[in-house]
Amino acid sequence: MAKFNASNVSTAAYNLSQLELINRLEEYYKTYPKDTFSANCLFKMHMLYSGMNAHVKSVAYGDSLLKAFPNNANRFLLLESMISSCDMFITPRDTAAMRRYCQMLLLDKNYSEFKKQEIRNRLKFISLPLMDYAAKRNDFKMQ
Repeated sequence: MAKFNASNVSTAAYNLSQLELINRLEEYYKTYPKDTFSANCLFKMHMLYSGMNAHVKSVAYGDSLLKAFPNNANRFLLLESMISSCDMFITPRDTAAMRRYCQMLLLDKNYSEFKKQEIRNRLKFISLPLMDYAAKRNDFKMQ
């Protein structure tokens, strides 16, 4: 049996196979929009687009997932991922979206209190890009 060697696959071929998967996931979601597996399809599309550096599309599919399946099993990871995309990868930074996603996590009674405190701290300095915020936090810890 032949072994798969990822280093032999070109970036274009890899992206094409990812797009094929995305097309199949999207077709399932469009055909069965209320089916619970559709939530998995939307989440996978979100993650695939993020992995392909198509962060605007990634966030759009995340928004679709939140609208169609507001209590899906991947909600926390999804919101954290969308916050990161809006903070680090989408230009200009979308602080309004970041704040909206942060508020969703803060309002969720099942979200970790430790992580809620981290979000509250981040919201105080939301005008700073993530790397500047991290440097500022390190400055506070050193004092």
